Amino acid sequence: MDELGLAYDVISPDIDEKAIREADPEKLVLAIAHAKADAVSAQVKEPSIVIASDQVVVWNGQIREKPVSKEQAREFIKSYGKQPATIINGMVVTNTKTGKRAEGLCAMHIWYNPISDADAASLAEYDGVMDCAGALRSENPAMMQFMSKTDGSFDIARGLPKKLLGKLLQEIK
Repeated sequence: MDELGLAYDVISPDIDEKAIREADPEKLVLAIAHAKADAVSAQVKEPSIVIASDQVVVWNGQIREKPVSKEQAREFIKSYGKQPATIINGMVVTNTKTGKRAEGLCAMHIWYNPISDADAASLAEYDGVMDCAGALRSENPAMMQFMSKTDGSFDIARGLPKKLLGKLLQEIK
């Protein structure tokens, strides 16, 4: 948001993401983003634009959310050197004044060079890894050194795809 030059407040949606389940990763991220948008919209007193999003990593057909342990984070990270990771982001934008809401999806793939057990253990200790879908803290410079190829805008991995946000903001005008 800072990069876009937009004023904003961060409001925690305080929802139980694990209570929302979908087998399809695209349906899952949109369901969670809608729940976040509903929770935040209920807290907002003045007319506002509420932006809510969620993301998961899909690897080898498996949906990966935030790791539940450091061991799982290490396993996730090591596996990315074997097959590419797909990051799927779902976003919901709501105009609380008009009630208009728009949703969208975007994805990117990231390929990594092989990651050793020692490197995976070290990367799992990076600040914030436990709060990232699939333990994929892509902006970690150490993780970036293993990256071999991407196909998509890197802001998708960072959690706020600017192109999608722009499109959704236009839809709720």
